[in-house]
Amino acid sequence: MKPAARLLPLATALAASAVTVCAQDKGPPPPIVVGAVSSLTGPGASDASVQAARMVFDSINAAGGIQGRRIEYRVIDDQMSPPQAQRAAAELIEDPRTIALAGGSSALECGVNQARYAQAGLFNLPGAGGDPACFSSTHIAPLNAGPYVATATALSFAHQVLRHERLCVVSPALPGMTEAFEKSVRDWTQRTQRPRRRWTCTSWVSPWHRWCSGWRRASATRWSTPAPAAPPSNGCGPAGRPCRKCPS
Repeated sequence: MKPAARLLPLATALAASAVTVCAQDKGPPPPIVVGAVSSLTGPGASDASVQAARMVFDSINAAGGIQGRRIEYRVIDDQMSPPQAQRAAAELIEDPRTIALAGGSSALECGVNQARYAQAGLFNLPGAGGDPACFSSTHIAPLNAGPYVATATALSFAHQVLRHERLCVVSPALPGMTEAFEKSVRDWTQRTQRPRRRWTCTSWVSPWHRWCSGWRRASATRWSTPAPAAPPSNGCGPAGRPCRKCPS
């Protein structure tokens, strides 16, 4: 889906909201409320996405708003907690002024709230989607391609352009993302070539998980590291002791 198409639900909601106020009695125009559920604290927290969205809404407000109505941007921290993400979404859904969600970034919010958004008929346009559910929901459309498409693209570049034969992918072990990264690596290797010989080795060094598959020619290895704990000195991964190699 093109970025312009992803923005269509938000643009439609803003336009409809602006038209509605024209039919109301004269008086101070109420704000247009756009919400976001985002991980501002907790493991993997980042406010970059909501800050970017806030800058856009601030520039619209500075230019007079939309037909005289200011955009009120309500951002609620999900604290990387599923129960808190549910409460945050419920608060925005139950506010009749909320016309859409936009600009959030969370590793778990899409999977937790996708059914709620669909039931409420409320569209969510995260600025950065990471949860696999962000890319398969009817009422969620992230503005980024996502880490899984990006991973496959990076592997293709490293193999086809840089001519590397053995590749390594390091990913965060956040809820729901471990399996998605593994699937992305497996799908890429299957598309790239049919392996002449294949080995799969798995080793566990708690709390680190390593998954790797080796091929005679191109191969992909994925290290998954949980957040926020730092790797142990004898751990598995690039920051600790190297893992046992796959057969070559």
